[in-house]
Amino acid sequence: MHLYQDYQPGDLLAGAYAEGRLWQGFRGRLDWQQLEGRQGSEVYRNTLFSFGGWQSVGPNLDLHAKYTRLDNENRDVLARGTFSQPELDFRLQASYYESFKTQEKAVIGVDSFYPILKDYLPYREYRLTASKGIGEHVNLDAGVDLRRLTHAETASAFNHEFDRYYTTLEVFDLVTKGTSFSLTGDKWVSQGRQTGSLAADLTVPIAKKSKASVGSAHYLYKYDYYSDQERTDVQTYYVKFEHAFSRTLRASVDYSFEHDSSSTNYNELRFEVLCSF
Repeated sequence: MHLYQDYQPGDLLAGAYAEGRLWQGFRGRLDWQQLEGRQGSEVYRNTLFSFGGWQSVGPNLDLHAKYTRLDNENRDVLARGTFSQPELDFRLQASYYESFKTQEKAVIGVDSFYPILKDYLPYREYRLTASKGIGEHVNLDAGVDLRRLTHAETASAFNHEFDRYYTTLEVFDLVTKGTSFSLTGDKWVSQGRQTGSLAADLTVPIAKKSKASVGSAHYLYKYDYYSDQERTDVQTYYVKFEHAFSRTLRASVDYSFEHDSSSTNYNELRFEVLCSF
């Protein structure tokens, strides 16, 4: 059974994988899954194959690729390369993802979001990120995210084309140990319009086992869990307090206020208790 689905008797999940190090610096894994599930009165059966490979090229470059095939059709592919130089506190990562086929109704173990997203059309994503430490207390991140639909005219709610360019400045332990501050500048380009935004977060330790955070964030698109709708140009302001009672138990309370392009306002108060064991 799943936490996000009513109990459905007769569901089936079977699988197997093989993993091995075929040569120096390489690790590969092959997975097979057979799934059967009910959604209402309908029964769905899916077979999912995937292959992933990890290759180290010298001490600074790691490559990763993954390919999946669903019911004898190509499903998606991921390729990612990461270059790092720890002695310079520098990291560069580039990735490419493509979904080949329309994601249609399937067993919930294959696609948990179909009840909301419905048929999800093919798309491609490109990502480039860079991170550089400056001294002991400063880190600078920058990146580009590009999303393209295979057929541009099929853009719809939850499935858009967009460009995002961003830069983040982070400062750690500058005034007191445990204090951190980050400032992010974004530029979004989507559907013939451009949006710029700033996001910030300040976290300050309070006593020995507590800390408080205050900040803001901006989302060009955001899913509304309460109404099953997509909201645009969502600006969020938040404050959070967290306390650790022990190494394994901590609790937090946070409040957020959101405002979007349709002048809809949300106030949310959330309590959380986390036990690690």
